[in-house]
Amino acid sequence: MPVQHACTLHAPYVDSSSTRRDVALQGDARERQRAMHTYTLQAASLRTPHPHLRTARAQMLVGDRNLEGMLSSAVGDLETLIDVIGMDALVAMRQAEDARGPAWKRQARLVLVFDDASRADFIASLGHPNARYVIGSARDPQGDVLPDSRCVGPQAS
Repeated sequence: MPVQHACTLHAPYVDSSSTRRDVALQGDARERQRAMHTYTLQAASLRTPHPHLRTARAQMLVGDRNLEGMLSSAVGDLETLIDVIGMDALVAMRQAEDARGPAWKRQARLVLVFDDASRADFIASLGHPNARYVIGSARDPQGDVLPDSRCVGPQAS
């Protein structure tokens, strides 16, 4: 049975100055997430001096802030982003940032898929050196939400 979360998907940070100019997307966070480009990245392909990151699982990520930080650094690495997203997309993100466009145009969602088929979402932004883990996005191999202590609301055990 899937775990019920009140924070299944947290909205990525949205700069308030760009939000005022973004009249077309003043809906909820899910509307912005649909507009954001999503890319898939295999954990085994991460470029990192820490081999245990390539063999981690989403179950290990939930609740381990150290592992979360290390994965955020590896996923947000510029060389990794160039390989996964491509230079054209990074240039488009940079142009949106220079034009102070809406935040969803300056960000990309990366779905990190682990060897056991579990997964977790990260948000990459040009203005941040690391990607950011989306709290509540971790899924087990069957696709069920993994309990996260930082989520508020009822959680199944």
